[in-house]
Amino acid sequence: MKKIAVLFLLIFSTACLYSQYGGDSTTLTPDGKWADDALTLCLSNNSNSTNASLNCLADALESWQGLVNTNYSNLINKLAEPNRSNLKLAQASWLSYKNQQFKFLDTYYGSLPGTMYKQMKLGAEVVILKSRSMELLNMLDE
Repeated sequence: MKKIAVLFLLIFSTACLYSQYGGDSTTLTPDGKWADDALTLCLSNNSNSTNASLNCLADALESWQGLVNTNYSNLINKLAEPNRSNLKLAQASWLSYKNQQFKFLDTYYGSLPGTMYKQMKLGAEVVILKSRSMELLNMLDE
């Protein structure tokens, strides 16, 4: 039951992000779609194991962090001043937010009993990285 709840949370957040940024899985670059597809497949193949589900989410977190870095690098290389400097400042602020939010999620979900909250924490972190990656990607596409 808890794996279904986590999977639902991830699918729902994915749908919200896609609709927020005006796209669907067919209009986004393959980078974002493959990360979602890999997570969905991994979770469906490992639905009976909490540890395996945690590994799936950890892999997704790593994938989305890589996509944030790639999209940021590509965008920074595309921009001229003053947009380049402004993006650097914005990214530094976003990194501070991300680190503080991850710290909050760790203490919040860490204080709750049960193993499903570890999955919920990782799922929430995936959503944060995915959101930033999509934001940067949309600016790249403009």
